[in-house]
Formats: sequence, C-alpha cells, structure tokens
Amino acid sequence: MAGQARDWEARFQRLAVKCKALEKENRRLKSLKKRSTSKIMLFLVMVVYFIGFGAGIYAVTHILEMYPDQAVQALIAILSYVGAPTTAAIGFYTWKARGENIIKIPIEHKLENGGTENEESNG
Repeated sequence: MAGQARDWEARFQRLAVKCKALEKENRRLKSLKKRSTSKIMLFLVMVVYFIGFGAGIYAVTHILEMYPDQAVQALIAILSYVGAPTTAAIGFYTWKARGENIIKIPIEHKLENGGTENEESNG
C-alpha cells in the first residue's frame, strides 16, 4: 500500500509540473499574440514614415531645382505631414506597452512564486 501511495504521489507531482509548464506556455502564447498586433501596427507606421520621408526628400530635391526659394517650406510641410501622426502612434504604443507591463510583471512574479493573482504584495 505504501509503495502504491508513493507511486500515485509521484504521478501527481509529474502531472502538477506538466500542468504548471502548460499554464506558463499558454500565458506566453497569449502575450505573444497581444504583442504581435501592436508591433505589427508600429512596424506599419514606421514603414509609412520612411516611405513618406523618402518621398519628401525626393520632392524637396526637385522643388529645390525648380523653385529654390520654396524648398524649405516644402520640407517643413512634408516632415510635418509624416512626422506628426508617427509621433502620436509611437507615443501611444509606448504608453500602452508601459501600462501592460505594469499589470503583467507583478502578476507573473506572483504566479512564479506560488501566489495567486488576487493576493496583494507584501512589499
């Protein structure tokens, strides 16, 4: 009987370890899914920025050849048109990532130490 109990206890321990590993992998996959959407959006904004920057340089060089007096105003207009939305998107992304990390890091720390999400930290 004692040997059988130890066998069941060992099986239970192995299952508990596997369950904990699967929960950790599930959390990791969920976080990858969330992060990938934001990172894709940020990547697309940056691609648009660099395309706009290249088009702006091209336009400014041609305006500089034809109308040297208006090249600076053209450059300011192009950079404002591309830079303002890009700055807003990068600012929003960093604000969002900071908020997610503030929530996520303490929860992961508690779960790794055997606590639950509802417990308050002692310090």
